Amino acid sequence: MPTTHVCPNPACGKSVTPADGPTPTAAKCPACRTLLAAPNKAAGAAPAPPRPDDARPAGRSANPAPERIGRFVVLGRLGAGAFGTVYRARDPQLDREVALKVPNAGVLTDPKRVERFLREAKAAAQLRHPNIVPVFDAGRDGDLYFIARCPFLKSLSSHEVCCRL
Repeated sequence: MPTTHVCPNPACGKSVTPADGPTPTAAKCPACRTLLAAPNKAAGAAPAPPRPDDARPAGRSANPAPERIGRFVVLGRLGAGAFGTVYRARDPQLDREVALKVPNAGVLTDPKRVERFLREAKAAAQLRHPNIVPVFDAGRDGDLYFIARCPFLKSLSSHEVCCRL
């Protein structure tokens, strides 16, 4: 009987059942390409229980992309993780594409965390280096905080853009 794995990526959380046959030691989730844990083959070891759906962080990563965040028109999702989601967006005021970093619901639970998030944006806005994506804006839209960075770089993959944010 095949073993069912749950993708460890909090933004994905899909159940994956490998095809019949030997299970590779480095299988990847077909949905998000995250490395799945190899099954424990020790004698008498029980497989890890699947993670319940409520263990997945609540927030924007599990929902469809909003149409707008502040003045930005959301064009699509670039990636997501435990902290938040990065969206590809258009700034109609300055007529350019940006990447929007938006924390998941429940991440900024108190004023100190909000202050830290905005302090990160302020510090990053002062940096000038070819390997650091510049910050253009930061703020709040209702209960959503965001950091707008870079002109969206079409020459970079979505993964590279998210890693540089």
